[in-house]
Amino acid sequence: MSAARWGEYRSMLEGALAQGYRALGVEQWLLESAAGESAGAEGRVADGPLLVLRHDVDQHPRSALAMAAVERELGIRSAWYFRWRTADARTVASLREDGCSVGLHYETLSRLALERGARSAAEVAELVPEA
Repeated sequence: MSAARWGEYRSMLEGALAQGYRALGVEQWLLESAAGESAGAEGRVADGPLLVLRHDVDQHPRSALAMAAVERELGIRSAWYFRWRTADARTVASLREDGCSVGLHYETLSRLALERGARSAAEVAELVPEA
């Protein structure tokens, strides 16, 4: 296990913000992009450089809280994606309370679909409860 590098993460984010980057989670970026397209313009998303943040929580869910604390102090709200085995209810609730987007990896469903040979959207949808 490697040592936490929260100081380096903070420095990277501070550097990006100091250089005029706007940091946002991937869902917010998608929403703003769609809004800009529907308005017939590139919209706010195109205004300056962007840092789009999407974190995968593959190992230790509590580490997400430490990383999110750094972002919160800088006014950043990112997106967090958990695996079934790392989806700790308290961690997810805390991130949501902080205004972060939270999602779930789909590898369980995709693996099951591959094993069963599901090809159509309807076939995959039938596997969701089992996955």
